[in-house]
Amino acid sequence: SAAEAESRWREKRKCCEEGSHTRNQEELNTILREADARTRRALELCAEPGASSWLSARPLERLGHELNQREFIDAIRLRYSFHFPDLDGKCGCGEDNNSDHALICKVGGFDIWRHDHLRDTMADIFRYAGLKPLNTEQLLLPCDGFSGFHASANTADDARMDIVCRGLWSDMEAAYLDV
Repeated sequence: SAAEAESRWREKRKCCEEGSHTRNQEELNTILREADARTRRALELCAEPGASSWLSARPLERLGHELNQREFIDAIRLRYSFHFPDLDGKCGCGEDNNSDHALICKVGGFDIWRHDHLRDTMADIFRYAGLKPLNTEQLLLPCDGFSGFHASANTADDARMDIVCRGLWSDMEAAYLDV
């Protein structure tokens, strides 16, 4: 009968999937054994539940959640810890340049770019909300003669805040924001 044939087909399909899974798992174990520690960690992270969801997420252009070809290739290189040919040589700080260093370097890396992009995005949101006047990277008054600041406070003469705006907390009150 058709029901018996479908049942046998489902059983065969299940066996094939289980056999395929076993073969794939054996191949993965071989790759992991032969890989260096960095590559092994990247592959383990990629195998975590939900780690690949960004690959099937619908791009939302109006929110800036889409990748062009170059951005997609870079994302794959970061995901699998592949070499970036554009990052050969030395960074502006003197260290060897690679993807890990470029993501954390305070001199020539993406850390400053990410900070400034976040600062500018927040400033745009405040402007859109009608907060004025709005300044970015505004110098603070010198701390001459003052003491008792928190140990992490920047008391240098050229200390500056990322965003200064009025009306965030109350009318005409200045809010000093650090990103």
